[in-house]
Amino acid sequence: MRGQAFVVFSNEEDAIRAYGEVQGFMLYGKPLFVEYSRMASDATIAQQGEDVDAYKQHRIEARDRRDQEARIRAEQALATLAAIPEPELPNKILFIQGLPADVAVSEIEQAFAGRPGYVEVRWVSVKPDVAFVEFQAETHAAAAKAALGSQLALREDVAPVSISFAKR
Repeated sequence: MRGQAFVVFSNEEDAIRAYGEVQGFMLYGKPLFVEYSRMASDATIAQQGEDVDAYKQHRIEARDRRDQEARIRAEQALATLAAIPEPELPNKILFIQGLPADVAVSEIEQAFAGRPGYVEVRWVSVKPDVAFVEFQAETHAAAAKAALGSQLALREDVAPVSISFAKR
């Protein structure tokens, strides 16, 4: 606590007077900033005839309790942040996932070919349930996604596939 000091006065009136006189006083070219203590000092507790060790233990327990509560609040805040979905950033490429194993590129092309700005469908050979649909601009991809939603039913006999913007 370099640059700090605790001063204990024998009565409250002296402390109030000193506060008013010393606040902002220039000492070695720097102003003094004075604050009242938030709790009684060990010297004050001893002067009042109370058990200083018990008072210190009480302060330590209160500090530990505050620290534990702060840790819990921080963990809760992190859990809340983790639950918030990451916003999708627009991209001129749409990411299609959950494709059935027997789907043909022509089926995907058919779903998107009539959309303005459509360029092509790119198949991922190592991951056959994934494809990318490219458009000329982000606005074209966004319009196609808005029109189709986040899911697309290619056929009635299979589950719909999900549509999202490709990550950059």
